[in-house]
Amino acid sequence: MTRIEYTNTRDLTFSRWIRERLPDSSTGFSVTDIDFVMWNWSPGKERMMLVEVKTHGASLSTGQKMHMRHMDEWIRSGVMTTPEWHYFGMFVITFEGAGFDDGPAYIQNIQSDTKHQVTEAELAALLSLD
Repeated sequence: MTRIEYTNTRDLTFSRWIRERLPDSSTGFSVTDIDFVMWNWSPGKERMMLVEVKTHGASLSTGQKMHMRHMDEWIRSGVMTTPEWHYFGMFVITFEGAGFDDGPAYIQNIQSDTKHQVTEAELAALLSLD
């Protein structure tokens, strides 16, 4: 059964932290979120789709459009076959509260069963793709 959504608001603490602490877009660094990843894992029906939702007639920004086009190309062609790109992996970031100001943060590579506490500086370096 699909889980019920219990909130109608999104906490923007981490979004603000990214804007304040990571490189500016003028450096060529870009960040975008993806609203949904749809995946059917049923044998013989394996499918995956990334979905960005815009409301009130909004359209993708130039940066988001570039980001999503590249992601689509990378996934379609297999990013690991492209020597000039390095795939860092998929990570889960867990805040005990809403952000660094109200509790510790943890990071886990999706391929690992272990997570470890991460400092604000360590997370900024990883997310800056250093």
